[in-house]
Amino acid sequence: MKLSRNWKILIGVGVIITLVIIVYFIYRATKKSNPTSEKFSFSEPMMVLFHSNTCGHCIQFMPTWQGFKTTLGVADTKMVEIEASNQELMAQANIKYLPTVRFYSNGLNDINNFKEYTGDRTPESLKQFYDENKAT
Repeated sequence: MKLSRNWKILIGVGVIITLVIIVYFIYRATKKSNPTSEKFSFSEPMMVLFHSNTCGHCIQFMPTWQGFKTTLGVADTKMVEIEASNQELMAQANIKYLPTVRFYSNGLNDINNFKEYTGDRTPESLKQFYDENKAT
């Protein structure tokens, strides 16, 4: 079956629109997972989770992280999730494995000044880590 010229143009336009939509959603997902909002201050104390949406260990850890965030309800500390697709920040932070949880007392402006969490993977242990580091 031979397609007419109009159908070929219509199919081409549809392919282009589909590609534009895919690129837009990839761009939007990257922007959401990286702390670049103007409201975001890089000098505030913060707990940071470095993770990947495709990492099995990270996926298993997310309910613990979400539980920690919801039960803590801390207004004076930011809880930040940084996706592994932010390769520049991952390299600056020297992240070797995922998931990695760190407390930055001076925020990400002082990226080399942190305490890394190595405790049990429970919301209670994360809270204890937070409390210990918030006090210092």
